[in-house]
Formats: sequence, structure tokens, C-alpha cells
Amino acid sequence: MAFSLDFIRIFFYGLSLIAPVVLFLAVLIVLLGQLVGRLESWDRFNAFYWSLVTAMTVGYGDITPKRKASKLLSLVIAFIGLILAGITVAIALEAAKQSFEKNSSIGKDASLSTNMPVLSENIMPQHKTEALLIPALHVAKFSV
Repeated sequence: MAFSLDFIRIFFYGLSLIAPVVLFLAVLIVLLGQLVGRLESWDRFNAFYWSLVTAMTVGYGDITPKRKASKLLSLVIAFIGLILAGITVAIALEAAKQSFEKNSSIGKDASLSTNMPVLSENIMPQHKTEALLIPALHVAKFSV
């Protein structure tokens, strides 16, 4: 239970650090979707729905752009969605790593601390393999 609570606390703290970027990307997805909707003569809800489905790279195919400009914008929306998903996954992986390290220590108290996580001074990878496998985690490394 302590691991789960630590993970949730660290994950949402990490999201709060990068919230301006995440909100900017989300708003950009919606605005570009509305632009495509206007070009394709879709109603606002369908444009919103299409932009989210495209950004999440689901692509049901029930609504598809016909114009070249709309298709180009759909690629931009999908790329922004990939960036947004990558940020979320990187934060989740770092939160899981820190929660695991905190709660798997032998001889240490694994209870939850009330301190909020703070930015770490060391943002460089600790090991060469860590740098090769997950370099995105060290862009915004934070610690408890």
C-alpha cells in the first residue's frame, strides 16, 4: 500500500511540474482539431472527438479528413499526441522507480513521508545502461 501511495504522490507531483507544457499541448491539439473541423465542415463536437482520437493514435476511421491541409494537420496532431503520451509515460516510470527504491530498502522505514518531492540536483544518468535505455526520464528527474 505504501508503494501505491508513494507512486501516486510522486506521479502527480511530476505532472504538476510539467503541467504548463501538458496543458499547452492539450490546448494545441484541441485548437488544431477545431481548425481541421472548420476546413472539413464538421461540427465542433466531431472535431473535438476526432482530434482526441487522432492525438491518442487510436484512429477509429469513422471521421476522416479529405483535404490535403487537413491530412497534414492530422499528422501534426498525432505527433503532438505522441509527445504528450511520452511525457506521461516518462513521469510514470520515474515515479515507479522512486517508489520502488523507497519501499524496497532493507532496514529503512518504508512508511510514507509527509515531505513533498523536490527537484534533484543530479539530473544525469547514474549508469551507462540507464542513459541508453531511458534517457527521457532524466529530463525532469525529481526525488522524494
